[in-house]
Amino acid sequence: MIAPDQLIAGEHLAETGPEFTTVRHYQELDARPRLRGRIHLAAAVVSVAALVWLVMVATTPRAEVAAWIYGLSAIACYATSATYHVYARTPGARRRWRQADHAMIYVLIAGTATPMYLLAASGMWRWLMFSLMWAGAALGIVLKVLSMERFRTMGWVLYIGLGWTGLALLPYFWAQPRLLALVVAAGVTYTVGAVLFALGRPNPLPRWYGYHEVWHTLGVAAGAIFFVAILPLVQAG
Repeated sequence: MIAPDQLIAGEHLAETGPEFTTVRHYQELDARPRLRGRIHLAAAVVSVAALVWLVMVATTPRAEVAAWIYGLSAIACYATSATYHVYARTPGARRRWRQADHAMIYVLIAGTATPMYLLAASGMWRWLMFSLMWAGAALGIVLKVLSMERFRTMGWVLYIGLGWTGLALLPYFWAQPRLLALVVAAGVTYTVGAVLFALGRPNPLPRWYGYHEVWHTLGVAAGAIFFVAILPLVQAG
């Protein structure tokens, strides 16, 4: 029998074995916090406006390309997450969308780094880091496609590792202390969110706003900080 606290936490109980019936699957879904996925749904809508803004203020072709990559990666990640958490209901749909949800995090990380590599760095270093970032994202996606469970630890290490590859831009950031401060603040915010999610706490309002929502909130907050950092880069070209 499923314990009440398991139903309230409501992560992936219906996806871990055939012993869970269809009834229990929908019980698990209905017991999740009411705001599950709604934060990313709102973020997807806001990201559309952010993309339009960035494209409008881009001053060079390279800046416009960077804006498109960044904006589309954010929209795709948040929309995929919202679809999984809000709209996917059947066991099969949830398995597929959960896989896509986890894979799209790599796209968001690489997409967010793209404007900084293309617009803040220079020379071969720019293209080397850009290529390595997207290669890492591709590796992460492949791991998620192969197995969600087998490569769980490696996947989380890759999430955090890719996120902090921005340290490679430190030589370019020293002359731009505001940019450096924003990137570090965003990285710390995202990392704290990831750690709290792994720990499964805090779980402030289990019926409405649980630890999963804390993770989503901190992730979106980190994304907002990154946007503030990226906007001047796109404007400067």
